[in-house]
Amino acid sequence: MIIPHYYENPLILHVGAMPVHSYYVPQSPEAGEAWDGRRSDRVTLLDGEWMFRYFPSVGDLDDGIFGEGFDSLTSG
Repeated sequence: MIIPHYYENPLILHVGAMPVHSYYVPQSPEAGEAWDGRRSDRVTLLDGEWMFRYFPSVGDLDDGIFGEGFDSLTSG
């Protein structure tokens, strides 16, 4: 896997990122006036169980990083 060495330059922070914008959470019309961003039907929280694997270096990544053999991590 070829990975550019962006991580070696502290001046490069956001490669391919969208421009800065105001924060908003979409709300469906059925939600009415009682808005709670964490309970919106249009929001997916990232809390929960994640699968991860540690590598000594980003250069050690291979195409198998999307396969089996990950440890679980619970967040939230």
